[in-house]
Amino acid sequence: MAAAVGAGALMLAACGSGGSGGGGGGGGNNSSSPTTNNPGNTTPQVTQPAGKPKHGGTVTVAQSPGTSPNYIFPMSPSQNYSVYNTDIQTLLYRPLYYFGENNNPAIDYNKSIGQKPVFSDGGKVVTVTLNHFKWSDGENVDARDVVFWENLIKAEKSNWAAYVPGYYPDNIVKTSMPKGPAGNVVQFTLNRSYNPTWFTYNELSQITPMPIAWDKTKAGGATPKVTSANLPDTTTAGAKAVYTYLTTAAKSISSYTTSPLWTVIDGPWKLKEWSSQGLVEMVPNAKYTWTDKPYLSEFIYKPYTTDTAEYNDLRSSAKTLQVGYIPTQDIDQRSKVESEGYNTFNFYAWGVFYTGLNFKNPTAGPLFKQLYIRQALETLEDQAGWDRAYWNNIASPQYGPIPLLPKNKFISKFTETNPYPYSISAATKLLQDHGWTIHAKGADVCNDPAKCGAGITKGEKLSFNALVSNGVTAETDTWQDYKSDASQAGIQLNVKLESFDAVYSQTTSTNPKWQIAGGNGWTFAPDFYPTGEELWLTGSVANEGNYSNPTADKLIRATLTDPPAKEGAALTAYQNYLAKDLPVLWNPNAGTPQVVAKGLGGTALKPNALEYLDPENWYYVTK
Repeated sequence: MAAAVGAGALMLAACGSGGSGGGGGGGGNNSSSPTTNNPGNTTPQVTQPAGKPKHGGTVTVAQSPGTSPNYIFPMSPSQNYSVYNTDIQTLLYRPLYYFGENNNPAIDYNKSIGQKPVFSDGGKVVTVTLNHFKWSDGENVDARDVVFWENLIKAEKSNWAAYVPGYYPDNIVKTSMPKGPAGNVVQFTLNRSYNPTWFTYNELSQITPMPIAWDKTKAGGATPKVTSANLPDTTTAGAKAVYTYLTTAAKSISSYTTSPLWTVIDGPWKLKEWSSQGLVEMVPNAKYTWTDKPYLSEFIYKPYTTDTAEYNDLRSSAKTLQVGYIPTQDIDQRSKVESEGYNTFNFYAWGVFYTGLNFKNPTAGPLFKQLYIRQALETLEDQAGWDRAYWNNIASPQYGPIPLLPKNKFISKFTETNPYPYSISAATKLLQDHGWTIHAKGADVCNDPAKCGAGITKGEKLSFNALVSNGVTAETDTWQDYKSDASQAGIQLNVKLESFDAVYSQTTSTNPKWQIAGGNGWTFAPDFYPTGEELWLTGSVANEGNYSNPTADKLIRATLTDPPAKEGAALTAYQNYLAKDLPVLWNPNAGTPQVVAKGLGGTALKPNALEYLDPENWYYVTK
């Protein structure tokens, strides 16, 4: 999910995005800075509170600045496709497969609607049996609810932020229901065999069964039933009309707690309030039929406009905030926070963090298409320096499309080290060698177009406009430092600070106006296997910068289709190439010092690395 991660959110966005990972910065000098592979992996150890889980109690969780949820419909279009919305949607509408078992990027079948998929016919037929979940209107969550999702996604795939041309849903030849519409078995016939791990983790993972009560094109009228004939989603025109009705209705946040649409749920929580400012209050869904029923009596997701406001609330004597974070600039106060009744630990999201580059911008695009310019920009990033100066030594460096933390089996040896060490002098030489006249503290000028590259004219300047998410002090500080370091090599960065929502709404693949977007990230959800088809494959909707490279496309496709025996080699080749080719500028995973009130246990003390909130598994204890 595409989303910028605040330096302290209990978070990774659309599907992508999440957290911080600053865009530039220094804190170092004009030489390569020493780096470590795991600078932030010194987290305090916490243990579950003694006693038995008890029912009842309220927990208030802090949102980091600019990350307020604002969209309820789980088939989110690009502009609403963020981890912050998915957090809440997942509590109301369970996905087919729930990920994050024991803080690992793996399927948690104990919380999933679907049982383990069965592959047959050489891997071209996939059969999924559904567990016994129910909608709050009394209907079973059945195969027809999966087909409903499929019909809408096929009709409106261009509006689905996770859409990759040629893959889901294009690679589904047929979706059938062997036991009929009201049965619990759904079967997918594929256009070829795929890597089963990838297909499960990155294709089936995208599906959220939807209630037939939503299968209508306008408000009012009788509630549709599973067995109803000629439901509108069964034709392309009808499915488009249903999608238009639901997305239009989803724009009205004030209706979320009362609408007959959104109050039909199958998750463990129901809405009590969802304000336009992002405040979300939930209570247990009394009609929830699965095993992970909430202990708490209320869950509150509270928005903040600044890190300072959140920290003041955390430290106040009222103790109204039970789950929050320590802003990076206040990490030196960790022991005081712990003495005031909190457990603390470092958290790293399962995602990749970067600064976006728009290859389709008419002015900046031809510059970004030159690898040496991307290399110069990356070489000006002093990840170790940012960590020391701004992230208080908890940031994990990142040099490619797979993170070092949380620890995982997917990262290669090559991407554990920096192929472009920080050096202003090296960046300057790269530009000089390619025909640029250096103007330190100004903007370099192309003096030799033959060396500067295709599409770059004589006299053109190295000057870029950068949109950066504000609200997180460490993030904005690193960008000011990056601006300063870049200027020493003659790269002028015109930084404009805006809210995350404002930045995110502008940095789409269809908007040619933006040039650089800082503070971005991608949580591997709902595509959990860390391949690059959504982010970097030519033509993908979430490929916001329109990066396109035939070699990268070939390597990405290999990760999707190679058999299990070869999948490790394919993933290594893909990430090693992207680490060097720089579809974006790689930024560190800043990490978050999480804060949890003592006496609160369960998974509150071990948050989901995929950034799903799961307050149904949190509880207070009784002695």
